Amino acid sequence: MDTAVEVAIQKQLPYWLVDNKEGGIITTEDQIWAGEVLVPRIAYESSVRKMALVEPVDVHSKLILEDMMDKAQSIFDFEMQFFQEKEIAYIWFKDSLSTALL
Repeated sequence: MDTAVEVAIQKQLPYWLVDNKEGGIITTEDQIWAGEVLVPRIAYESSVRKMALVEPVDVHSKLILEDMMDKAQSIFDFEMQFFQEKEIAYIWFKDSLSTALL
């Protein structure tokens, strides 16, 4: 994740896709680190304007990720959306009206 944030900042990427479909367990330590390090860097140092998150298969991880993103939303000044498939996220990046596809 550190490398991904660095690339997003250096390349001034406007879109961020996080594919959590097959992700592992999100630990308490992961949540703390994301809240203290990752989220502020994305919010204040990057050029991200839209973030798409592909939902994990594991329901427990999905709930944790949703909670983390709810907390992050308070400092993000850009759109964030959850998707079941990354292909729909790509469409959303290209066309804001595509939210009707959800």
